[in-house]
Amino acid sequence: HETRKRRLRQPTTNMDTFTEQVDIPPPRIEDSETTEAGELEVSVSDPVKQGEGVHAYISYRVTTKTNLSQYKYNQCSVIRRYSDFEWLSSRLAEKNVGIIIPPIPEKSAVEKFRFSPGFIEDRRRSLHEFINRVAKHPALRMSTDLQLFLEASEEVWLTETKYAMAMTKKKSHSPMQLIRGWQESAKAFISGRKDEELEPEEYLKLKQYINELEGHLGELHRQSARVLKKQLSHAKALNDVGTGMILLGECESGELTESFRRAGDKAAEISKASQKLVTELHANFEQPLKGLLQSVDSVKAVMNDRSDALARISHLESSINAKKLRLGKLRADPLKSDRVPQCQRELEDLTQLLSEANEQYQLIVERMRSEIARWQKEKSTDLQQLLKEFATSNAKLAKYSAGVWESLSMGTQSHEI
Repeated sequence: HETRKRRLRQPTTNMDTFTEQVDIPPPRIEDSETTEAGELEVSVSDPVKQGEGVHAYISYRVTTKTNLSQYKYNQCSVIRRYSDFEWLSSRLAEKNVGIIIPPIPEKSAVEKFRFSPGFIEDRRRSLHEFINRVAKHPALRMSTDLQLFLEASEEVWLTETKYAMAMTKKKSHSPMQLIRGWQESAKAFISGRKDEELEPEEYLKLKQYINELEGHLGELHRQSARVLKKQLSHAKALNDVGTGMILLGECESGELTESFRRAGDKAAEISKASQKLVTELHANFEQPLKGLLQSVDSVKAVMNDRSDALARISHLESSINAKKLRLGKLRADPLKSDRVPQCQRELEDLTQLLSEANEQYQLIVERMRSEIARWQKEKSTDLQQLLKEFATSNAKLAKYSAGVWESLSMGTQSHEI
């Protein structure tokens, strides 16, 4: 697609199909077990730079193939940009509390790298991974927000996302919402008990494991990036050595000239193969390792939601106890009996809020139980694949390098890596 304005072959989508009621609670995780089974394959391809200067961005073609009945088309393509993926991620997190949302790649911290071929390909690959993990998730794959992202025409997409953002902003920035949010946070901080006092030991062990895992993955990723950088530097240095051998041979004559030329050529071969395999390791080891590290952040985000829910319960319990004390004092004072009905209503409201808060907390706990098991299984599979990629690539390079040098000493031709 040469320009974002290019019209793709897709029918017009009815806006009413995608307009969502913001206040509808997300489906319980057990509901996803009865959702329709079927194919939902998504590809992210064709990154293209759009615009110039500060308004420049990269667009991607998102192609969907599905036989799910909720989708109108078995196959369709749309154009999306990074901020659209961000919107989808935020929307899924907002409406699916307790569910581990697959991570999306972070924004580039360095402006000059935003449009480098390497950065663009890394981001495309990571966005492809994100959207396919969402598409495979038993609950998220049925999301109408995902359907909107994958199926809506560009005009409908822009209209619907602007409407959703306006509704969210209106809801979260109302004066009473801000005041209540600040009051609840402050009171929960003062009166709330720590998770260690309220959560079961099994969950506390899980939190400790997640923190340790994050540290180990982070260190492994840093050292892996360091090793790959050194391997690339070594490969380039080896190419320079080869050039030096050829130049040295040219100063000599006869068989010595030919020997150094062959040695220089072999050094260049190994240098090229080393750079190729470093590129493969970056794509198949370092970047997936970084994705795993980001998935730990997603797990911690769900844990934070659980802690917030627990803090809200603690705060409401304290508020209810305080309100009961006040109600008792009002009833004991004949001069203040007219305030009793209002105090009773406030106590009833707080009791209702506590009931809802407990339901929310139990929903998160219930969802986390299956979500953590699913995430652990995916993590184990990913780690096994990473280890295999790392070992295979290094063994492949070592074998190839040995063959090249051996062919030089024996005067035979080397094989392709």
